[in-house]
Amino acid sequence: MEKALQGIKVLEIGDQLTQYAGKLLADMGAEVVKVEPPQGAAARKIGPFYHDQEDPNGSLYFWHYNTSKKSVTLDLTTEEGQEIFRRMIPDYDVILEDFKPGTTKAWGLDYDSAAKMNPGMGYCSLTPFGQN
Repeated sequence: MEKALQGIKVLEIGDQLTQYAGKLLADMGAEVVKVEPPQGAAARKIGPFYHDQEDPNGSLYFWHYNTSKKSVTLDLTTEEGQEIFRRMIPDYDVILEDFKPGTTKAWGLDYDSAAKMNPGMGYCSLTPFGQN
């Protein structure tokens, strides 16, 4: 059975604010790729943990919010990681991000930069209080 968002491709860069939105999109059929830093998403450190043993791969909190997604490791704080991400942008329909305002702009990964690489792309920035 085809799902509502089948064929939509989403890049999720962020952590706790984007992961629920990404989960909903993935559960509705979108292909969601969660981009995690080399040390893993901060949500991996939140319990409860499988068998009550702290383990970044055993966080039930993390797994609840990240089912149905694919995952890649990429260090967006480096020029190399940013360049790899830029090469990914044309192949995706949506970016979800939840970084501190100004962070993606400093990296050249904000909406204006992404739209130049993929004019039809949707860009959702989730912050507690907007961009300023």
